[in-house]
Amino acid sequence: ALGRAEQAFLDVDFDGTLSAAQEALREGGHTPPQLVRIYELLGVSSAAVGEAERARDFFVRMLAIDPSADLDDTVPPRPRAPFLEAR
Repeated sequence: ALGRAEQAFLDVDFDGTLSAAQEALREGGHTPPQLVRIYELLGVSSAAVGEAERARDFFVRMLAIDPSADLDDTVPPRPRAPFLEAR
């Protein structure tokens, strides 16, 4: 599911990213870096579809696992705003 989430994200399919990343989260058994990536995908995708509050919650979880985590430089300002609030 994480691989599908990554591919959907690359395809700029935010609904597909959300669905696959949530499935990956339900599967469990991930390493901390994988969980950080799942929450990042969930956060950026949520922000991209206009769910800023939900995105911020995902980013809070991401930062709880790795306080030094950051978003890729290619993430535009709209999805970045909830991340900055979470930080």
